[in-house]
Amino acid sequence: MEEERGGVVIALARGLSILQCFTAERRELGPTDLAGMLDLPQPTVWRLCQTLKKLGFLVPGTAQDKLCIGEAVLRLGHAAAANTGVVEYAYPMVRG
Repeated sequence: MEEERGGVVIALARGLSILQCFTAERRELGPTDLAGMLDLPQPTVWRLCQTLKKLGFLVPGTAQDKLCIGEAVLRLGHAAAANTGVVEYAYPMVRG
């Protein structure tokens, strides 16, 4: 069973931390990059990245051994945007 601290599932927190490393400026990162940024063992980061890839949250990047955010993240973002009302506000402006 996954270790918990204070009601937090550590593996889930680490996986989400990996996703948060990607930004508009850092579009492609590899497991080595991520391990350094998060101060986690590279094998742990590699396993987490493999899981995130299987779920569609990460996809292969253009450079060898690099990863990018996948479309599963967009589905979460869309759900969050819809929940805040941003979509309803922006839709008339986008339509023209």
